[in-house]
Amino acid sequence: MPIFLSEIMLLFRRNILPLDVAFLSVSPPDRHGYCSLGPSVDISLDAMSAAKVVVAQVNRHMPRTHGDGIVHVSRFNYLVEHDSMLPEAAMRERTPITDAIGKNVAALIEDGATLQMGIGAIPDAVLESLTHHKDLGIHTEMFSEGVIDLVRRGVITNRHKAILPHHIVASFLMGSRNLYDFVDDNPLIHLAPSNFVNDPSIIKQNPKVVAINSALVRLLESRSGEDASCAGWP
Repeated sequence: MPIFLSEIMLLFRRNILPLDVAFLSVSPPDRHGYCSLGPSVDISLDAMSAAKVVVAQVNRHMPRTHGDGIVHVSRFNYLVEHDSMLPEAAMRERTPITDAIGKNVAALIEDGATLQMGIGAIPDAVLESLTHHKDLGIHTEMFSEGVIDLVRRGVITNRHKAILPHHIVASFLMGSRNLYDFVDDNPLIHLAPSNFVNDPSIIKQNPKVVAINSALVRLLESRSGEDASCAGWP
């Protein structure tokens, strides 16, 4: 759909995209009856509110994340117990070129900055080059495991953020089992809906915001039938 992820919830709320059934994957309920939406809060809460029927797969492999994705079992019409491993995204292959770009970009980032990053070899290379920085914060649509080492080194503290200080803020996560284990029951991680995380009026309140993304390269077929390269930015 030609729409930002953060605006899909408007399609639900305005009944432009009516939902009959929402299927979700959740962690097992705790002793109080609350499940977690795990690594994908993004538009899930709005889908739950808009759907006529909500079906939840209870999966013991689902990490229990903190933030807005904590949902009581009473909000589900059906619960289905089925354990399945989460899809994993391996880290992209790095090259001397991506490492050089990472070092150059890292040199532009000031101590105390708030970072937004995408996924891919270049964002990972930038994160790996930030080990000597201080008091960085994270407010990003998504993140992968490149942030784990910086948290453990004390580089990412989120100390100077205006929005949810002392927390990493994101709307969804993508990575390996190592990432899912890191965020499991970790109060440092706060997952929120995309319309909050991606709201410019929210983002601009944080100090020294820096966005780190890769260019997208697509192959287009020319009129002569030959392939032509075209670069665009997300």
